[in-house]
Amino acid sequence: MNIRRFTIPIITIALILASTHKSLAQNKKTTNTQTTKNVQIDIETYDISALDFAHIITTYTESTCDQTQLRDQLKNKKHPARATLINKRTIKTKTNKKTRNTYNKKELISYSKFENPYNNSNLQIRIKKQLPPLPPMKADSYKNMLGTEINTLSELSKDGKTISLQFEKRTQSLIKFQTFQEWKIKNKKTLIQVPIIYLTRINTQIKLKPNIFSLIAANTPEINGNPDQTKKRLTFVKIQILNDRKNSTDK
Repeated sequence: MNIRRFTIPIITIALILASTHKSLAQNKKTTNTQTTKNVQIDIETYDISALDFAHIITTYTESTCDQTQLRDQLKNKKHPARATLINKRTIKTKTNKKTRNTYNKKELISYSKFENPYNNSNLQIRIKKQLPPLPPMKADSYKNMLGTEINTLSELSKDGKTISLQFEKRTQSLIKFQTFQEWKIKNKKTLIQVPIIYLTRINTQIKLKPNIFSLIAANTPEINGNPDQTKKRLTFVKIQILNDRKNSTDK
């Protein structure tokens, strides 16, 4: 009987939308002379049909339509390209400060290696005593963090008219468990299963005008673990400077 140790690959379905700008982790330069403001970041996510999205992306541009108006029209029940609101998030933070927020966080522990629970002697002993066979031993484990994580870093321009926002959003969803291999000993079968995880990610940097919504991403949602090509998931972001007398200059 030849029972070997084997390694399981981590199966992940990923869709990544990344800008050509520096990521949040790459850009670490901040100065202590910049004015720090209290800000509020509003994030709204909508689902819309892919055909309607193709229509609005050619109809509405920054030069012809404010994206706040576009968002309002998509929410209008009478608008032909009406979108469905999926979720709303609000983050209160300060400029020049990195923030990390998690939502619906859940830790999923999986195993990437399984080992033979027997050596030649104890296997023969169990067979002679007609003891039930042992399942494979779980070896190396790894963690998958399910849910949504949003990282932000904002910087106010010198004239105070625009805010540069670095924005990263990562969502991982468990689709199902899939059988990777069958472990057989003495006609007893154990299924080795691995998780199938769907990953959607946004990584971008954008200049925003305060109090105006901007469309920053259009991802493809999943259906039964596969990209749903009939839909688009739109992410709008608005940032506003809060009126607070405690706004000050970092020292």
